[in-house]
Amino acid sequence: MQTGLALGVEVDNKVPRHEYYDYFGPDYTLHVEPSNMKNKNTRRKLEEIRWKLLDNLSKLQHSPSVPFQERPPDTKMAEMKMKMRREDERWELLL
Repeated sequence: MQTGLALGVEVDNKVPRHEYYDYFGPDYTLHVEPSNMKNKNTRRKLEEIRWKLLDNLSKLQHSPSVPFQERPPDTKMAEMKMKMRREDERWELLL
């Protein structure tokens, strides 16, 4: 659903066949209909799963998404250097 919103398209509710198709059964639809099934997940069990998940994620080696690049100098610093260079040139002219 979020992909459809991001792309500005309406996503079909029917799931096409792929290697994970069976996970969408028995209805094989993208949008899961809520049921009256009792939630048997305990708060403690959910917290354990969450902790394990975050622990595993913290152990993964990350890949930077942006290559390292030299940061250009700040504009003010460049202006100050130019001003100092001009002052140095003036002193050279006076000598």
